[in-house]
Amino acid sequence: MMTTEFDVVDPNGHANRSTPTCGRMRALSEFVGYTRKGNTMTTLEIETTTASTRHAAPYSSAAVRVRDAVLDALDWMSPHVNEFPWAERSAYCDWLAQTYHYVHHSTRLLAAAAARFPTNERGDALHHRFAAHMREEQKHERLCIHDLRVLGSSVAEFRERPATRMFYEPQYFKIEHRDPTALLGYILVLEVLGAAGDGRTLMATLAEAHGENSLSFVKLHCEEDADHIEKGFAIVEGCTAEQIELIEENAWQTAHAYAAMLREIREQKWRLAR
Repeated sequence: MMTTEFDVVDPNGHANRSTPTCGRMRALSEFVGYTRKGNTMTTLEIETTTASTRHAAPYSSAAVRVRDAVLDALDWMSPHVNEFPWAERSAYCDWLAQTYHYVHHSTRLLAAAAARFPTNERGDALHHRFAAHMREEQKHERLCIHDLRVLGSSVAEFRERPATRMFYEPQYFKIEHRDPTALLGYILVLEVLGAAGDGRTLMATLAEAHGENSLSFVKLHCEEDADHIEKGFAIVEGCTAEQIELIEENAWQTAHAYAAMLREIREQKWRLAR
């Protein structure tokens, strides 16, 4: 399969910190995940035998380009994930509360995007896929409530952080004023972050620190939502060059914004009841 050469840069025009893998099909073993060695989370290659059954390879150069952008953005973000104190109860509770806030908007973002696709064959296919994804994401925020309750905490104990609002609020602008397909950049970064790689190691870390019953949200997105990645890349196959650029741009923006949220939780440890 022929692919085109391109350069991967972040939204500020800066080259990725490592030599990017551009203009070629990445091996399925290059999906990015996270594991823990001692107290450090590091990027991990997903096993090809697992990946080949869970993540179908994209067939077009456009899908390869988007996949490379998503993986490069996650590579850039990995130090922020590495430094996050997952075993610290207050930090994990805060992360669950912030996750509740942005996940509460997942179905609303998908609904907003689904309503804005044109009434033609391509638009109908996108409308139906986003509507189906909306059904798949229903009530996932309640898992965060459950995990916080197990930890003796609640969403109400944590104010929604500025970085959290900065994470999801721009997606409404992109859907309404740019192109609803841009939301795929946000979706794919979150789905690959959650489903690719050795999520079982992260679950083991959380279970050891906080108990087996405190990680229902993480477990769902590490073990059961992996097919969303394949479905996301299937949508990319039919996107225009302009839409691909918007998806890439949003993937990088999402990685930067998620890193900012993690950094704010780590560096500004405050709890405030409403």
